[in-house]
Amino acid sequence: MPHPPTKECFSVNGDQVYSTLPLVDTGLLETVFLQVAQSTALRVFTGLAILNVAQGEANVVLQAFGEDGQQTGSRSFKFNAGTRIVSLLNEDAFFGANFQQVKGHFKLTSDSPVITYALFGDLELRYLSAVEGQAPQSGRVVLPAFGAPSISRRAIGWWSPPGRSLTNGT
Repeated sequence: MPHPPTKECFSVNGDQVYSTLPLVDTGLLETVFLQVAQSTALRVFTGLAILNVAQGEANVVLQAFGEDGQQTGSRSFKFNAGTRIVSLLNEDAFFGANFQQVKGHFKLTSDSPVITYALFGDLELRYLSAVEGQAPQSGRVVLPAFGAPSISRRAIGWWSPPGRSLTNGT
């Protein structure tokens, strides 16, 4: 019997550049990503994917902080059970076109468990890094409400940078 996949692989440029993440089976109420890299001038991006694994609506707050700890962006939104939001930090789903930041961190809090991950890269797609968020010491881990043994990041989905194709697979 074949073993179920244990990781998700993201690749670009005909598999010349890729990054992987382990599959996850828990949602978090609070997640921190320790890097922001969103700059048109430097040609770098941060993409974020969020999947609501609860049985009800999730109320989410996404905040960005500069290197000095000062808040640089904030967005609150709701989304239904089993749905996802996938976007770059400087797109309308998150902070909007004026958001430009390199260094600092961003944090997501939710009243329902959500699974998240981020992809960092350059707009020429010469490098790509898939990153799991970290639960702060005060964070609570919550098992998925619908009982899935593991949630593939493919279930969350991903985006394609303008003019490029990004694939994900196991």
